[in-house]
Amino acid sequence: MVTKKVSATKTVSKTAKKGFDRFFSGKSLIILVFSTLLLLIVPLIWYMNKRIFIARVNGQPISRIEFYKELQKSSGETVLNDLITKKLISQEADKRGIKISEADVQNELGKIRSSIESQGSTLEDVLTYQGVTKAQLVENIQIQKKLEGILKEQITVSDSDVKDYYDQNKTAYPATQTFDQLKDQIRSELYQSKIQEAYASWIAEVRGKSLIEKYL
Repeated sequence: MVTKKVSATKTVSKTAKKGFDRFFSGKSLIILVFSTLLLLIVPLIWYMNKRIFIARVNGQPISRIEFYKELQKSSGETVLNDLITKKLISQEADKRGIKISEADVQNELGKIRSSIESQGSTLEDVLTYQGVTKAQLVENIQIQKKLEGILKEQITVSDSDVKDYYDQNKTAYPATQTFDQLKDQIRSELYQSKIQEAYASWIAEVRGKSLIEKYL
C-alpha cells in the first residue's frame, strides 16, 4: 500500500512538472514573439517619422505637407511648367521618331566639358556651384537635342551670318584669336540663338493645341 502511494505521488509530480514546463515554454514563446515585433516596430516607427516629418526644431516637428505647401507657393508653378514643357518636347520627338543616342549625349558633354576647362574650371565644379547633378545635365542635354531635332528644319546659319556676326562683335573676342579659329564657335552660338527664337513660338503653338490639366 505504501508503495502505491509513493508511485501516485511521483505521477502527480511528473504531471505538475510537465504543466510547469509547458507554462514557461509558452511564456518564453510570447516573450520571443513580443521581442521580435518590437525589433520590427521600432525601426518602422522611426522610418514613418522620417517620412511624415522633414525636420524638427527644438523638438517641434515640421511636416512634409507643410514643406510641400510652401514649396508649391514659391516655385510650384515654375517647376510644373518646366515638367510640362519637357513632356511636350518628348511627345513631339516620339511622334517624329527622333531618338537621342548615348553617343549624342556624350559628344555634347565633351563639348561642354572642353568649353568649361578652357575657362580654367571643371565640369564637376560648375555642376556643384549650380546645384545640378550630372544626371540632370544629361536629361537637359537629351531634351535640348530633341528640341533641335524638332526645329532643325526651321534653322539655317549661313557663312555670311557667321562673318557678319564676327565683324559686328570683334571686340567681344580675344585679339589673339582669328576668325578662322572662332567661326565654329560663332556658328554654334548663332544656331543656339535661332533655336531659342524658334522655340518660343513653337512651344506657344504646341501648348495652345495641347490638353493640359493642372491640379496644383
